[in-house]
Amino acid sequence: MPWCVSRWHAPLQACSRPSMWCFGERNLRRMVETWHMDVSPNEAFDKIVEAAKKLSQEQHELFEDAEVSKENKDELFLQIFSYTPKCQYLDVVELHLHPGQESGTRVEAISFSSGFWPAWFPCGPIWNMLCCWIPFTDGDLNKKRLEALREAITVPVTSTDNLSKC
Repeated sequence: MPWCVSRWHAPLQACSRPSMWCFGERNLRRMVETWHMDVSPNEAFDKIVEAAKKLSQEQHELFEDAEVSKENKDELFLQIFSYTPKCQYLDVVELHLHPGQESGTRVEAISFSSGFWPAWFPCGPIWNMLCCWIPFTDGDLNKKRLEALREAITVPVTSTDNLSKC
């Protein structure tokens, strides 16, 4: 379960995204994928929410301390906060759903580490903004997190591109 201070800092840290500010370094700590699902956007949204909550409830190693932060079905947007178990580093998963060109749903999925300092750290969002230039890697956790979410969805999902280096 996320610590109280981590929960307080998470929305500001996820919104400001200090780890994404430096172009060359942000590629070390993010994963971007485009998915295609052969169901309507609303049904795809429901299936993704169901999969995310299932992974969190089952205490999946990559979603052990995860919570759905924003769930907006009108805008077809989903945001998940995932905290690392020991240090409470905040990783953010965001999913934007769009109607497919011909049919189905296109999902833009991004997972990124939010900053160098853990979410519980006193004034953590400010420290992360000041230290945005410090290079650090996510150890492929963001790639693995998107893979786990994609595999947990109960309808077929195809990934058309994986861009960690863009």
